[in-house]
Amino acid sequence: MTIHPAAIGAVIEASQIPIQNIYYLLAYAHEQAKFAGDVPVGADECPDALNLIALVLSQRLLRVPRYGMDRRYQDVEEESSRLRGRIDFFASRRRLTQLRGSMICHFDELSIDTPANQIIHATCRMLLASGDALTKKNRELVSLSETLFRGVTPIQVSPTSFQQVRLTRNTNHYRIPIDLCRMLMKLSLPTQSGEKKRFRDLLRTRNTMNRLFEDFIKGFAQFHLPHAKVSKKQVPWNAKGFDGAESVLPKMETDVTIDLFDHKLIIECKFYKDGATTSGASVYDGGGLRSNHLYQLLAYLNHQSVQPGWSKVKGMLLYPTVNEAIDYHFSILGHDVRVRSLDLNQPWQQIEKRLLQILKAGWDDAAEAASLGH
Repeated sequence: MTIHPAAIGAVIEASQIPIQNIYYLLAYAHEQAKFAGDVPVGADECPDALNLIALVLSQRLLRVPRYGMDRRYQDVEEESSRLRGRIDFFASRRRLTQLRGSMICHFDELSIDTPANQIIHATCRMLLASGDALTKKNRELVSLSETLFRGVTPIQVSPTSFQQVRLTRNTNHYRIPIDLCRMLMKLSLPTQSGEKKRFRDLLRTRNTMNRLFEDFIKGFAQFHLPHAKVSKKQVPWNAKGFDGAESVLPKMETDVTIDLFDHKLIIECKFYKDGATTSGASVYDGGGLRSNHLYQLLAYLNHQSVQPGWSKVKGMLLYPTVNEAIDYHFSILGHDVRVRSLDLNQPWQQIEKRLLQILKAGWDDAAEAASLGH
């Protein structure tokens, strides 16, 4: 398998999204806003998103020993002349260990051979098998990180691998590395040759980038609106089914819902592989706004507004764009609806200021809005 970094970098150039801004997206998406201002050393030298993820991952992994490796007690069987733990008389007799002056013992021993460490080691190996996709510096960092996790059982990373990971308060520093490993696993592509690996282009992978943008908006709102309840919300159907028919109704779930006292806002984030262009191809359809986007948002507003306390819920379609400003305001069927854009091709300070304005624009009381956030 091979990675084609030029393809990834070309998309970033075409969309003109600075690579450092991808780091900010990752930081907020993983609810690590406190690290958002700490751009990793060397980020500006990363030619593409893959190298940025590899850099962030390796720098995080190199800090793991400082906070403590994930360890678990595992049963160990050992033939020893020094008795310890539980003696296995049956196995000792069968193997004639008494002739050697030893016995078979079973005891628990702390080991780094845990699911989390297995995933990390396998991901590092996958990155190192990516041909020349990584820069020399990033390859060295990943290689150094891989040595910290040698000795674990080799695995083939799959979605079920992550289900076995159990993190505690003492191993919370593993959360970001594991999330990055999960992202790399989703981006990896199979090839006929198992010797090398190649990866999907992060910015061309619609589902991955759309989820990253959603999680970024949610994480940003959670950090800057600390008094609000920010979540992906299940919207109940205002419907009654006969003979159990309601069970076949599709699930309605918002991308981001902000609940702050009497102020309610539903945000639908729309990131497409052509969504970060100046053409607005993902925003408009046949000269007007995309009808399916508006229909989806209005469906959420119609059904959520009948719930107690949600009669004045507002809605917003939010598009990431480059060098383009979108700002529309409507009243549709009595609902306050906004369509806005966030230009990702600008310094982070301007993105932060713009997004705060977007999130607070729905509040009726400007003074109250000004008092929100950090």
